[in-house]
Amino acid sequence: MCSCSTTNSRRHFIKFFKLNRLIRVIVYYTRFTNTCRTSKANRHTITLSSQDLGQALTCCAKMVQQISYSQEIKELGEKQEFAAYSTFKTLHPFPDKNYLIRFGERIQQSTLPYQTRLQMIRSANHHLTMLILSAEHLNLPHAGPQFLIASLREKYWIPRIRNLMRKTIHQCLNCYKLNAQATQQLIGELPPTRLQPSRPFLNTGVD
Repeated sequence: MCSCSTTNSRRHFIKFFKLNRLIRVIVYYTRFTNTCRTSKANRHTITLSSQDLGQALTCCAKMVQQISYSQEIKELGEKQEFAAYSTFKTLHPFPDKNYLIRFGERIQQSTLPYQTRLQMIRSANHHLTMLILSAEHLNLPHAGPQFLIASLREKYWIPRIRNLMRKTIHQCLNCYKLNAQATQQLIGELPPTRLQPSRPFLNTGVD
């Protein structure tokens, strides 16, 4: 599905500020390259499907893991395990059929969906992870950090996800407007006529 190289993807991801646009560009780019290699009689021009978008997202995830966890993937391929000092040692990760690093042995026997039982590991320092957080924040209409973390944990395992969620919500303009603090008016000083006792109707006024 994916024809983008890992080295070129380092600078291409930063050009996009929306996950949906990034995924669609990858799908159209892949279709264009495949169309150029086939004859006109065998070319197909159909609308984008959810399967095409899912394959493009999987392609992006694979490239990000190859960029962010190149040493861990090398160790996992050679020794079938991570080094003792690796932060993933306690997670018991493994590559799936698409060569994506996943983990989730504790709930592997549950009836939950595959992506929930075996969550995909994503880098906290990559631009694609921030795009995913922003897209999920918009899909769940500007929800709070706890709800967003619970929703993302159904698919991904992201280190330091709480700090990333606070950063995502802080950068959202709509959330900033809704959570803005109202100005507090200073209490004014009362006039002497309201503080000093006097007989009725001693001070009157006409509008």
